[in-house]
Amino acid sequence: MKKNLRAWGAKVGAWPLKIKLSLAVMLIFAIGVGALSVYVVKGLRSDFEAVISKEQATTVSFVARTIDRELDLRIGALHALAPEASILLREDLSHLRAYINDKPVALRIFSRDIYVITSQGERVAEAPFRGMLGKNYSGVNYFEEVLPLVSRLSNRK
Repeated sequence: MKKNLRAWGAKVGAWPLKIKLSLAVMLIFAIGVGALSVYVVKGLRSDFEAVISKEQATTVSFVARTIDRELDLRIGALHALAPEASILLREDLSHLRAYINDKPVALRIFSRDIYVITSQGERVAEAPFRGMLGKNYSGVNYFEEVLPLVSRLSNRK
């Protein structure tokens, strides 16, 4: 291997000075272009990351605002329905069912269904009718988690 390297070095050493200088200039030029390319790629990468990060933050902010507005709309609808529904829940379940079914705006806001569950976990009213009246939710996780909150809110009035 050393012999091959020495032989190659001897051949290059025999080249004219103009060729050696030309090769040296081309090598320096190639190294310069490579270094410039690395610098530009790093700069573009950091710029793209900054732009993408800003766009993602804007998108997340928009989605959060949209969800917040939608949630406020639904909470407002529930607050509007709650006073009459709570009276009918205590007095007349058949009128409660009719009351809930008679609210087309609420039915459109809540895209799936609206139903009333007693504190014991029994489904007593629903809109639209799905045949689930009487179903018991007392063992369902989300009902068990929300029940203490509802009890606290009911006692504050």
